[in-house]
This record gives sequence, structure tokens and C-alpha cells, in this order.
Amino acid sequence: MFGPSSLQLNDKLAVAAAAGEPMNLEACFSQLTLDIIGKAVFNYDFDALNVNSPLIQVCHSMRCSGDV
Repeated sequence: MFGPSSLQLNDKLAVAAAAGEPMNLEACFSQLTLDIIGKAVFNYDFDALNVNSPLIQVCHSMRCSGDV
């Protein structure tokens, strides 16, 4: 469960590094955390590392604003 999600993030970061693109690591680790918690607790794949959905944005903004 943790391994595939971690490898997916690693691939995403490797592509960005090869292209010389900056990455927001806080957002990346928030997406990784959401994917892992979704699979482990809710048996749901948010696919947050690949999909930029409004739900993921709300979770990230709540975490960053201190509302959680």
C-alpha cells in the first residue's frame, strides 16, 4: 500500500527533475498522504498524485490554513 504510492511520487519527482521543473514538495507529500490514508482507512483510491480534483484542493487548503 505504501510502496506503490511512494514509487508513484518518486516517478513524478523524477520526471520534474529531468525537465528542470520546480515542484511544490509540501503539495506532493500532502497528495501522497491523502492517497495512503484513502487506501488504508477508507479503501478508496483518491489518485491524488495524478488527478487535480476539487476535493484534493480543499483537503490541501484546509491543512495549509490550519483549519484541520
